[in-house]
Amino acid sequence: MEGNEGVTFQCCFCEEGIDRTQEREAVVLNASSLAKWREGRGVEGQSFYAHAACLAENCKTSYPWEIEAILSEGDEEEAWLRVVIMRWADDHQPGFVECEFVDAMGRRHRFQEKAPVVSADHIDANSSFPLTGLIACGIVARNADGSADIDVDLPQDEQRVRVWLKDLND
Repeated sequence: MEGNEGVTFQCCFCEEGIDRTQEREAVVLNASSLAKWREGRGVEGQSFYAHAACLAENCKTSYPWEIEAILSEGDEEEAWLRVVIMRWADDHQPGFVECEFVDAMGRRHRFQEKAPVVSADHIDANSSFPLTGLIACGIVARNADGSADIDVDLPQDEQRVRVWLKDLND
């Protein structure tokens, strides 16, 4: 790809270049011989590169697999997940609130957290609920369907959940 400074790959769908600044929104596809794979004779194949959006638009299939743009192992991108602060939960210093978010599968996740952790605004028992808050998370994968897999450290435990990208401030 001569003359395209910084372009390292070409999208196999739109044929536009994918430079290093776009790598988080791109995927690598590997085409291998299924017969060789089933026989356990190696999976050497041809690699193809695509923008995740091009892949989602052009890959129409009924197979039960997901198209994901996975980041490198251990390479989490820091972000903030929007949560709804539902109510005042406890007066114990500095004050606890009950929060919730809904994941991409429609499941509600409720947890209690210190009020200053989820909001820079002053919140107390007399605040008018619900309020909007944020909780820190790490993006593990950005998926072609507009969702993201995140690690979120909730007071009860750390969880990996899938949320919609629109619910993140990154």
